[in-house]
Amino acid sequence: MKERFNKIRKVISEIIDVNVPGFKITSALYLLFILSLIILILLPFAMPDSKDPFIMWLKQQEDMFLWIFLADLIIKIATTDIRQPKLIKKYGHWAYILPTSWWTALDGIVFLAWIPGLQFFILFKALTLIKIVKLFPRVNNALAFIVKGLLRERRGILTILIILSLIIVVGGFMFFTLELSVNPDVNNIWDALWFSFISATTIGYGDITPVTAGGRIIAMVFSVVGIINIAILSGVAIFGIQTEARTQRLKIQKAGFQNDPTFKTAEFDFWLKNQINDKIKSQFDDNVKKVKKAPSKKKKEKVSTLTSKI
Repeated sequence: MKERFNKIRKVISEIIDVNVPGFKITSALYLLFILSLIILILLPFAMPDSKDPFIMWLKQQEDMFLWIFLADLIIKIATTDIRQPKLIKKYGHWAYILPTSWWTALDGIVFLAWIPGLQFFILFKALTLIKIVKLFPRVNNALAFIVKGLLRERRGILTILIILSLIIVVGGFMFFTLELSVNPDVNNIWDALWFSFISATTIGYGDITPVTAGGRIIAMVFSVVGIINIAILSGVAIFGIQTEARTQRLKIQKAGFQNDPTFKTAEFDFWLKNQINDKIKSQFDDNVKKVKKAPSKKKKEKVSTLTSKI
C-alpha cells in the first residue's frame, strides 16, 4: 500500500514539476493550466469598472481560484521529498513547511487575499507568470546561468545599488529644499525623489524640470553620477556572467568532456551542475569507475579531483 502511494506521489511530482529532465507534455499542460488561471484572476483587476458578464463572473469566482492555488501548494509540499531531496537532506522535515524558495514564499503570500481588505495580495500571483520560461529549456537555462553569474558579484552589485539609493535620497531632499517654493511641479518630497530617481538613472522623462540654479546643478551632478553608476553596475554584472561562463567551461574540461559534441551547441555555456543531462552524467560516472579500477596513485588523485570539482 505504501509503495503504491509513493508511486502515485512520484507520478504527481513529475506532472507538477517542469524541472524534471526532458520535456514532458503533462508538466507543460499543468503549468499552462495554472498560468491560465492566474491570467483569469487578474482580469477583474485590469478592468475594475467593466460590466461584462464574464468579468463579473470572474470576480465572483475569486475564492474558487484561491482554493485551486491552495491545492496546488499542498500537492507541492506533499511531494517535496521527491522533487527536492536536497532540501530534505539539508533542512529535514522543516523543508515541508519553510519557504525554501522565492516561489514557495510567493505562493503563501497570495492567500493573504482571503483577509478582508487585503485582496490586492492576489496580484503577487502575477509574478508566477515568469515560470512560462520553463517551457523553453534553453531560455530557462540561460536565465539560470545569468542569475548565477549575477549572484557571484552580489556584494559589488548591492554596494553600487546602496550608493545609488543614498545619492537619490540625499539629492532628492536637497532638490526639494531648493525647488519647493519656486517650482510649481514640486509639491511634496515624493516629487523631488521622483525627479532625483529619473535623473540618477538617466531616464529623464521631463515631467519635472529644475528652475533654480541650485536645482540645475543638482540635475547635472545626478546625470554624471548616474551614468558612472550605471556603467560600473553593468561592468560588474558582465564580469560576474563571464566568470560563471569560464567556471562552467573549466568544469567541463576537468570532467574530460571538452571534445564532446554536446558542448559544441549553445547549451555549452548554459550547463549547470544541477541540470546536467542524464547522458553526460552517466558518461562522467563511467569515467570515474574506470579510473577507480586503476591502482595508480596519479589516477586515484584524478578521481578525487574530478569528484571535488564537479
